[in-house]
Amino acid sequence: MCVRLLFSLVLLTIPAAAGTLFDNFPINGGIDAWRISAGDSVSDSFVLGSGATVTGVNFGLWLPSGTAGTGGTASIGWAIGAAHSESSLGSGTATVSVAYIGPDGYGLGDGIFDASFLISGPKPTLVAGTQYYLTLQDYSDSRGNLGAWDENDGANSHTAWSSALGNSGDFITYASGLGCGSMGVGTGTCSESFQILGDVTTPEPSTWALFGMGIPAILAAFALRRKAIRR
Repeated sequence: MCVRLLFSLVLLTIPAAAGTLFDNFPINGGIDAWRISAGDSVSDSFVLGSGATVTGVNFGLWLPSGTAGTGGTASIGWAIGAAHSESSLGSGTATVSVAYIGPDGYGLGDGIFDASFLISGPKPTLVAGTQYYLTLQDYSDSRGNLGAWDENDGANSHTAWSSALGNSGDFITYASGLGCGSMGVGTGTCSESFQILGDVTTPEPSTWALFGMGIPAILAAFALRRKAIRR
């Protein structure tokens, strides 16, 4: 009985539910978007509140095909690293799912989509409190669309980089307050809309405290039971 109680308490201290690890939503659709096709890529910073394994990403996507969407299969290249455009913690190509939201805010004929992908194969395991970078690139679909990552100037991602702004593929930063959007209206953090999805793997401090408080109680109950048996 004691062993069962101890095992149950250990399970309670290890959260494993999947969910949103980092949130830089909502999708805007009215500031600008940065191309992540035809050799261009974009990186955005993020910091997790808990250690976790990354399983997928949601992001805002602009496509020139309007409500037609991708018209078939779509794929994207992704990378996660300790610096922009770097992939030391994981990279790969994933299948993209899209859901149409509406037209862009400029009347350019672009469609705004809620896009997402799941990571297959080895998944990045990240620690809390460290700044990482998500890079998206090589978007392609069966209609030949050039995809662009929606800029929302979100408050949670503070540093963004884009090869689309540089020369010969060089990355340059577009920082807060510098009018980062090509429309001249980007005045916030200049970051893109995205969410990091995954499973929390590090026990929270409160659960460790619960675990520590539970052990003495279980041991005391076990000792009393043994004493009763001896009588």
